[in-house]
Amino acid sequence: MIFTIVGGLFSAVIAAFLVALLMQLASKIVCKQAIDYGDAWKTAFFAIAGSRLIKIGWAATSMETTWFLELPVQLVLWTILISAIIGIDIARSLAIAAVMLAMTWLIFFVAVMLPIGLAS
Repeated sequence: MIFTIVGGLFSAVIAAFLVALLMQLASKIVCKQAIDYGDAWKTAFFAIAGSRLIKIGWAATSMETTWFLELPVQLVLWTILISAIIGIDIARSLAIAAVMLAMTWLIFFVAVMLPIGLAS
């Protein structure tokens, strides 16, 4: 149990390093100014940890089909955390979260799903 928690936190730290770069790029696209990397990393870490806690809660309630709920919940979670931690208004934080999640899912599709589809 403890190794699962430590491993989850370790992977959240590593993922936050990468997602913080995407958040900086998304803020550069939306606000024409990149946010500080430390704030971006802190926001990414809390959002990834929160997302995993939500998934654990869904698993505990035995909701099997939650894939269609994940993206809207992540968008709301990222919007709230960007607005609270970085101090950007809700409209801009919603735009940053949407651009960042779109880039994340695009990278995931190109790096993971496309090679699987081509291999089969």
